[in-house]
Amino acid sequence: MVFKKITLIGTSEESFDAAA
Repeated sequence: MVFKKITLIGTSEESFDAAA
């Protein structure tokens, strides 16, 4: 998923929060 790639570059917790 694109989100996973973004998390690797930035913060995984923040990305997951946005996805949720």
